[in-house]
Amino acid sequence: MSSNIGITDLKVSSCAYKWNIKKFSVFVRMAKKNKSTSSTLATSPSFRIQNHNNVEFNLSIIFDQIKLKHETKLECAVLLHRHYLKEDDNCPDNYGEMKCSVIKYNGEKYLANMQYHNFSGKYDEVFTTDSFNIATLLREANINAFNDELIIECNIDLFSSPVLYSKNNYVLKINSNICTDFEKLFNKREFADMTFILNNERIKAHKTILIARSEVFSAMFSHEMKEQSKNEAIINDISAEVFEKMLEYIYTDKVTNLDALASELLYAADKYALEGLKEQCGMSLWKKINVNNAADILVLAYRHNIIELLEFTQNFIHNHIVDIMKTPCGLTMMQEYPELLTMMCKFSAMKL
Repeated sequence: MSSNIGITDLKVSSCAYKWNIKKFSVFVRMAKKNKSTSSTLATSPSFRIQNHNNVEFNLSIIFDQIKLKHETKLECAVLLHRHYLKEDDNCPDNYGEMKCSVIKYNGEKYLANMQYHNFSGKYDEVFTTDSFNIATLLREANINAFNDELIIECNIDLFSSPVLYSKNNYVLKINSNICTDFEKLFNKREFADMTFILNNERIKAHKTILIARSEVFSAMFSHEMKEQSKNEAIINDISAEVFEKMLEYIYTDKVTNLDALASELLYAADKYALEGLKEQCGMSLWKKINVNNAADILVLAYRHNIIELLEFTQNFIHNHIVDIMKTPCGLTMMQEYPELLTMMCKFSAMKL
């Protein structure tokens, strides 16, 4: 099938730039000690946009100390600097749009958009976001508990003059159904050749898929074990509901209603070396952490060696230590996991 199409379009050159600022809290402490009311907190390396070789960009963060009657308010803003490497009178003006965001610990973005337009070919320019409160950002976004790291994402689009053209359009529609097909296979279990027995409940699966997804299952079926000869295995330490959810991940790479079983699934994911499922469980626990469950999440992260979740939870407990140690989970952690209490003391000492 073919058709003639007329097109009016704007050519766009796009750039997605991510700036990681390590040891961000140290930068903040240094800025607080600076007697100046306004200072540059940090500056990024320069970067360019494809097809615009005469222009360089870089980001910076400015720090303002606003003295009020009873307190000093600390604010930040992100700046985009545009530098022309050489003057060019023939360089056309461009309309540009920019979005600048701070990436929170759970992947969400925090900060308003910043826009600019009518680029001149002759002059350097600086564009800035609205100011945001540092204390609010640190508290709300926990920036950044993983490695005390602030992550800024900058997306820039530069648009040229309109371009007109025509073309013959040949349409070839290709549908990929592999994800849907594997989900159907999970739901129907047709031609399943392995049975797992959990509390007298029998759950069927396909060996080939289990082997492809898990080194543990691969080892189980590759050696002379009774599971290989009988095509059956008894599982005593995982519930049937959790095992089904684990199989759902193995077949489809996702888990419906993950939040309800994240803690139990974490054990299964660790046992069968499903790193992707461990990451999904860790993200689920990040999202719902609070004063009442933080100690339990710390134990899970420690027990299953999820480094990012461990560091995030340590930072959360450090910020709410008094309230957490009054909870039943906090008291249990102190009694049953003294090594975690020692670890938290060392972590808090490093924060001072």
